[in-house]
Amino acid sequence: MSNAPFKGVISKLENIRKGRPSIHAEQIGYKNIGEEIQILHSVTGEVYNGNDKWYVLTDGTFMWSGVIYTPVEVTHIEKKILVTADDIGILDIIDQGAISALENGWINSIAVLVNHPGDDPDDPSSYYLNGLVDKLSAKRRKSVNGTESKQNLLDSTHIGLHFTMNSGGPVNYKFGKPYAKDGYKHITKGRFFKSAFLMSEDRLADPKVKEAIYYELDEQYNKFKNVFGREPDHLTSHFDVLTFTQELFEYALDWTNKKEIPMRTHRFLPRIKRVLYDIPFTIDLPSIKRLDKWEHALGRREGIKDPQNTMVDHYGPDIPFIAANYPNQIIKKQNKLKEWMENFLVSDDNYRELVIHLLKEKPRKQRWFKKKYKKMLKTDYPGINVSHFDGRLAEYLSLQECSPWNTEKHPEIRFMEP
Repeated sequence: MSNAPFKGVISKLENIRKGRPSIHAEQIGYKNIGEEIQILHSVTGEVYNGNDKWYVLTDGTFMWSGVIYTPVEVTHIEKKILVTADDIGILDIIDQGAISALENGWINSIAVLVNHPGDDPDDPSSYYLNGLVDKLSAKRRKSVNGTESKQNLLDSTHIGLHFTMNSGGPVNYKFGKPYAKDGYKHITKGRFFKSAFLMSEDRLADPKVKEAIYYELDEQYNKFKNVFGREPDHLTSHFDVLTFTQELFEYALDWTNKKEIPMRTHRFLPRIKRVLYDIPFTIDLPSIKRLDKWEHALGRREGIKDPQNTMVDHYGPDIPFIAANYPNQIIKKQNKLKEWMENFLVSDDNYRELVIHLLKEKPRKQRWFKKKYKKMLKTDYPGINVSHFDGRLAEYLSLQECSPWNTEKHPEIRFMEP
C-alpha cells in the first residue's frame, strides 16, 4: 500500500485493542499523550462518540482514531466478504443448512450444483432446484433485533454455478438414450468418473474429453439460467476441476470474461491438496501464483470484483473428521475463524471469500450419516463424501453459536452485495 505506514500522534491517553476495532475488544495496553504510532490503514469499527474510524497499527493492534492526529490522510479500507455455502442442490439436509444460514445472516452466498439425479431433462417441472427457488423466495434475512429484510433470499443472495465433472452425472443424460456428445463416453457411464480419472495431463489433453467438459459447462450453465431466471453470480468448480491444467483454466476464465461472471475460489489451494493430488497422479496441479500469472496474461475484464484471497480450511473437516466431541470442535473452528478475521482486518485486502460446508441436523455420529446416506449417494450421486457430514454439521453448529462477521454486531466487516 502506498505511503504506509502513516505517522500518528496521540492527543489523549488512549487504549490499545487486540482482535477487532471495538471498545469491547481485549485491552492490551495504552499510549500516552504525545507518543507516536505507526499506522497501516484505517477500517470501520464500533461507533464511539460518533466516530467509527479505527486505525490498524503496524503490530496488528487497533486504536480509535478520535484522539490521534495524523499529518496526512490515512488510507481507509472497507472490508467486505463473501461467505459461500458449497455443494447446494443435491441433499435437503445440506440445502436446509444453507437456507437457515442465509435467513440468520450467517452467509450471503451459495454455490449450486444443478445435476440432481432425480431431474428428468425432458420435464423441467421435475427439477429439484425448483423447490429451492420457492424456499428462497419465501424467506427473508433476519437482523439481530428480529426484523426482516425487505428483499427475499432469492434476490439478496449471491447464487453461483458450482460446475461439476466429478460428482453425479451430465445434466441432460437419461439412461438408455445416446450421449449428447461422443466425448461423454470418455468421462462417464451415466455418472461421472471420480476426480482421479481427470488427473492426467494426457487425458485432459484429449480433444474429445475437452469437448465433453466444455459442452457440459454450457449445459449446466443453461440449466442454471432456466431454473433461477438469471445469470450466475459466480462460477466455481467441484474439487477445483477447472484449475487442473492451464488450458482448462484459461478456457474457464475466457468463458467467464465473455459472460461477465466472476470466477471464484481459484486463489485457494491447500498444501495438503497438492500433496494428495500430485504424488499419486500425473498432473502438476498449479499453484495460486501460477494461476495468477495465467490470469494476468489472459487479461481480466475491468469491473469484475473477485475476492483477493479465499479461505476454505476454517470449517473444512480433516480426513477423517469424526466429530467425537462437537463442543470442542466448535471452539476450534471459532478460534480459527477469529484468526482469519484478524488477519483480514490487518491486511490491505478489500475483498475476501470464505467457503464453508453446512448441514442442518441433530448432533450425529459419523456412522449415523454413513448408514443413512452412503449407499444412496454411491448409487445416485457419487462425489459427495459422507465421511465429512459430521464436519458439515459442526460448521453449522459453530455458526449457530457465534457468527463473528454479523455486520450489525461487528460493523468492521460487511457482506458484498449481489
